[in-house]
Amino acid sequence: MKKAVLLIIVVLASSLLIQSCRFFKNPLPEVARLEITSQDIEEVDLVISLNFLAQRRGVMEEGIVVGDTTEILPLTSDTMLVSLPFDQEYDIGDRHRIFAEIEIVEEDLDKDLIMRGWIDGEERFNTTLESHENGKLRFVYYFQQGRDNIIRPQP
Repeated sequence: MKKAVLLIIVVLASSLLIQSCRFFKNPLPEVARLEITSQDIEEVDLVISLNFLAQRRGVMEEGIVVGDTTEILPLTSDTMLVSLPFDQEYDIGDRHRIFAEIEIVEEDLDKDLIMRGWIDGEERFNTTLESHENGKLRFVYYFQQGRDNIIRPQP
């Protein structure tokens, strides 16, 4: 009986130790930083959400799935006109996610614009407007089930 109780205690202690090692190996993200710069554009409309749903959806052409995309549904968001250069930190400790999107007006589509994103001090996103034909720059990051998810925009 004592051996069985001791074995259960050892198994529980081992399980707790393994779980704590996983936690320290992959801690939850706390801070996101967004930087937007341009030599040609003075202001952009920026949409920021720290509370959104993300869902993958298949992309079909002529009845055939040719890829997938991620749809974002902001539950709350802020839209603001920001002057460039823009550099802001966001506390993402509550939900461990950030969505940032800029839509460029047609007359600015051929101009220089860079959007960069960091999570806890590590650069995770860096793209330019010229690499995207649709005139949108979007940074989407969320932490789910112990792993990072960064949605890369499709050119």
